[in-house]
Amino acid sequence: MNQKISNRNKLSGSLMAIGVVFILGMGTAVAENNDASPPQPHSDGVVATIDDTAITAKVKAKLMNDHRLKKSDISVMTTNGVVTLEGTATTTKAKSEAERVAKSVEGVKSVDNNLKVPGDNKYVAKAERAVSDSWITTKVKS
Repeated sequence: MNQKISNRNKLSGSLMAIGVVFILGMGTAVAENNDASPPQPHSDGVVATIDDTAITAKVKAKLMNDHRLKKSDISVMTTNGVVTLEGTATTTKAKSEAERVAKSVEGVKSVDNNLKVPGDNKYVAKAERAVSDSWITTKVKS
């Protein structure tokens, strides 16, 4: 009799643990779906994921070993052979060099270079100010 109660308690405890894990898993899935962050790109299949991981590692290694990119802050992500570079490069030349280095890695299909260069916005600000000044001058003259 005690053996049956003991087995029933073990079974009941196991089922309860499975239920808790299931409920927690569902809560995590719902929380992930309700995130405001955009969905992350993913590779098509296990082989592509392995290939993309290898490509990312090779690109990172080459970027770290390039003395022209030492002060740049570059993150690398690969999806189905497409490498995406994010972060900052010290100069526009460094930005171009990072793209060239990434393209040189075997298996890279293309590179999305989203690197920012400090000071790039100063030209936009100057142009906006010039347009604004021209507009004001035109209004004053009229």
